[in-house]
Amino acid sequence: RTEQVLENEQERLHLALNAARMGTWDWDIETGTVLWSDKIEALFGLGRGVFDYRYETYLSLIHPEDRSKVESAIQRSLTNEAPDYFVEHRLIWPNGAVHWLEGRGKVYQDGTGRPFRMAGTVVDITERKRVEAGLHERETILEAITFAAENLLKTPDWRINMNAILEHLGKTINATHAYVFEHQVGADEVEYSLLKYEWSAAGYASDFDTPYYQSP
Repeated sequence: RTEQVLENEQERLHLALNAARMGTWDWDIETGTVLWSDKIEALFGLGRGVFDYRYETYLSLIHPEDRSKVESAIQRSLTNEAPDYFVEHRLIWPNGAVHWLEGRGKVYQDGTGRPFRMAGTVVDITERKRVEAGLHERETILEAITFAAENLLKTPDWRINMNAILEHLGKTINATHAYVFEHQVGADEVEYSLLKYEWSAAGYASDFDTPYYQSP
């Protein structure tokens, strides 16, 4: 009966980890061997049985720009600067897709205080990061719009601040150019767009050779 209870508990844990897109890991510091639960290989974009249990292989799977951050977090935990391991980092799957993981863990020490084991969990936070990025982008755009509105309204002649507004808007959305065109109708009744203001990021030349463009 005890074995059946344990088997049921393990099955419930397995189902919970799958539902949460979470896995568990266990690192033997002395041998460099890393044991993963079944779910983790999928979180890293790997097929079942591909991971070779080596710590160096695990590090190689982390996004190059985040690798030093992960190693630093591990070292802080091993030296007791941060007893509880926590880090968020990116992965580049074999198909090129970028995913985010959150790692948490704990260091285990022997009687002399020497760390011999580190274990914890890893969870996929890609969707959360995507939502956060979207919210940040909307907040940034809203701030830029507010800046433009305030500068247009604070002077009787809105044209005075237009260059500063275009520069701010361009830098906010990481654009290379920003323009303001004025619609005009010539004596021949042909409609034109007149380039009135232009901002270009450093290193970028104007896209236009003439300020007048006939409307389609």
